[in-house]
Amino acid sequence: MSTISVVQITDVHLTPQPGGLLCNVDTQATLEAVLDAALAEHVDALLVTGDIVHDPMDARGYQRFLDTVRLRFDGPIACTPGNHDMHSPMQLAGLPTGDLHIGAWHLALIDTHVDELPSASVGDTQVQALEATIAESAHVLLATHHHFFPVGCPWLDCDRIRSATLLECATQHAAVRGVVFGHVHQEVQTEQHGTWFLGTPSTCFQFEPGTRVPTLNRQPPGWRRLLLHDDGRIDTSVGRVTDLSLDPIFPKK
Repeated sequence: MSTISVVQITDVHLTPQPGGLLCNVDTQATLEAVLDAALAEHVDALLVTGDIVHDPMDARGYQRFLDTVRLRFDGPIACTPGNHDMHSPMQLAGLPTGDLHIGAWHLALIDTHVDELPSASVGDTQVQALEATIAESAHVLLATHHHFFPVGCPWLDCDRIRSATLLECATQHAAVRGVVFGHVHQEVQTEQHGTWFLGTPSTCFQFEPGTRVPTLNRQPPGWRRLLLHDDGRIDTSVGRVTDLSLDPIFPKK
């Protein structure tokens, strides 16, 4: 296999019941529309980078997510939790949370979430395990929920990853070719210390870039496609569902 095609989806925010609205958006419908578009081309693996559900206490939301995906894709899936997720319900639903090794590439998941807290946290044990993975791999793509570097939204940036040892892992090893993440509900593509850091739009509603307070925009739901080449190169693009009309609104408190 000379080139591996990976689709990343993130920040699905499924509601407890099908058809439920979050910020005036039917997140089940937008997930289905994104999957139908993203999987129309050949895909070798699906990366899911957190906030799979919005209310994590009920495992049925996770099961519905997995059922929705499996109706459309029978290949490898890897899921890492976000700040809206919880470990136990994810495990009960049988979501696959392990790394993927495909061809010359290791897709390494870094769990940055803490149950019931918004901020990122990464333990020393995770970093040590990642170091061992990197040492044994030709090419590594890291997948996290939270982001490392500020995106210009203080209300999001306050919860970013602040682990210096994890950042060193991501930027000081030649085998690490890139980092994909979610959480920010917007497209980000930046090179830091020679490593690509790639943020991906949500499968539901999007946040307005560069805002000091929480703000939504009408950008369509999206996903990221990554073409991983045997020589370590990454070609990537963001796709969006353009035939949906959304009017996202933050609920009044």
